[in-house]
Amino acid sequence: MSAPLSRMTDDEKARNTHGSCIVGSFDANNTNQYPSSLPGVFPDLKPCYTKMEFRDKACFMVPPDQLNWIFPDKSVDPFRMGFPTSTHLKHEIEFTQAGCKIFSFGSKDKNCILNIAPQSATPLEISHSLKV
Repeated sequence: MSAPLSRMTDDEKARNTHGSCIVGSFDANNTNQYPSSLPGVFPDLKPCYTKMEFRDKACFMVPPDQLNWIFPDKSVDPFRMGFPTSTHLKHEIEFTQAGCKIFSFGSKDKNCILNIAPQSATPLEISHSLKV
């Protein structure tokens, strides 16, 4: 299923992209009024002590050479923080008609079955054994 991009307005397309990040913090000196998104239903916030800062998403990217404290003198490639991978696990992948059901419906095509073998080492031991 693809997104209906051809039917989207310019505002919807702009909302559907990654942009800058908004960081909100408390500022006692800020006494601005924040307008309600539903006037007449919810009141405006006055005073609003939130200071909004727009930051480019690039400011949150950490260069690989600064990640050495995680695995000193080791490669961080097999472990991408926040993204699980199976590169460090002993496993087999099998495509077969296994009769998996999703939302009470049997799959029409072959299923991808991931068999993970018992591990002889803990994740910490694996991280220490990584090559540079």
